[in-house]
Amino acid sequence: MIQHENETVITEICPADDCTGCFACKNICPKDAIETQTDMFGRTLPEIDPEKCIRCGACQRVCPVQHPVTVEKPKQCFAAQRKSAEARNGSASGGIGAALAECILAGGGVVYGAAVQPGGKVEHIRADSLVSAQRLKNSKYVQSDIGLSYRSVRKDLKDGKTVLFTGTPCQIAGLRNYLGKDEARLYCVDIVCHGVPPMRFLEAHFASVIPDTKITSYTFRGGSPDFRLTVSDGERTVYDKFRRLDPYYITFFNGTSYRENCYHCVYAKPSRCSDLTIGDFWGLDRSSLQSEMQGNISVVLPNTPRGAELLKMVSGDLISEERELEEAVNGNDQLRAPSEKSAWRDLFIRSLANGEDIEKSMLAAGGQKDIDAYLASQTFAGKAKRKVKKILSRFM
Repeated sequence: MIQHENETVITEICPADDCTGCFACKNICPKDAIETQTDMFGRTLPEIDPEKCIRCGACQRVCPVQHPVTVEKPKQCFAAQRKSAEARNGSASGGIGAALAECILAGGGVVYGAAVQPGGKVEHIRADSLVSAQRLKNSKYVQSDIGLSYRSVRKDLKDGKTVLFTGTPCQIAGLRNYLGKDEARLYCVDIVCHGVPPMRFLEAHFASVIPDTKITSYTFRGGSPDFRLTVSDGERTVYDKFRRLDPYYITFFNGTSYRENCYHCVYAKPSRCSDLTIGDFWGLDRSSLQSEMQGNISVVLPNTPRGAELLKMVSGDLISEERELEEAVNGNDQLRAPSEKSAWRDLFIRSLANGEDIEKSMLAAGGQKDIDAYLASQTFAGKAKRKVKKILSRFM
């Protein structure tokens, strides 16, 4: 802190390496004295304008790092997907998020979630129609800009609207602290999150592989094989790479490019701060399912009575089956612990600190090595080697 006109001015709301970028602080500031700055590592962090700051301390009071939110252990665990394969189209997993959004909208409510904006930036938006809610579908493996959406949520709640808010656990925590009280008309849904790379990294990647392109949309899921980065300029696909061939995707999956706070995330555990948790049901024993489910299946965890109520509202649209919570926790790493920091992380950070561009830093941080290994595995010799290994494994 510094002294300003004989009063203490807050200069740091929380340590930079702990900051999640939820920006509850920016939303709560009564004088709009908090701006968003981007540091050399791409992280968006709050910066206080001492000339505007009135020293009220509201920013620190709503900070989830300074004042952790309450978490609840899931009451039940379900494997689920939408009944209609057509309805699941465009969703990353079983289509649960889309089903929830459609239900709330049908009742006259509004929904909030991450959407790709023209130009490629991912931001949280408010959707009040099925058309606008379509933009919330599919996974975005990058941090969304929360903007002033918490303020918008508060206004909708004051106007008597039902609100569905979907985001990462840290964004849910930011919203909870910002509102400061339980809201009967608010349903909070969090995703099982690996970690979030800063938007700057993805923007730099696009600038390198598809320069001078007017990006209108992109997806990280779908296609064959699944998990591929597909980018459109509105008229055609301008980039389409499987995750093992894309430097951005590689450093996302190998745990190199997340915000620093993600590596010690306090929300990566079974107990959650949302009403409902959704994600891919990794580790699901499909052979033991009593219900017939095809394709991607979601894990759904009602954490509060309100979450159970929300799930019940869409039950007619879903095929669902109760499972043991342990199965979901064992199969989903981030329901147990934060993502591990990659061995390439220090090299990646040093490369950025030395002024290298992000694309070169990603390739140096395991990207090129993984691409080379994948390409080698797709040769005749590579495929033959895998086949021999598979045969030998049967006798071991």
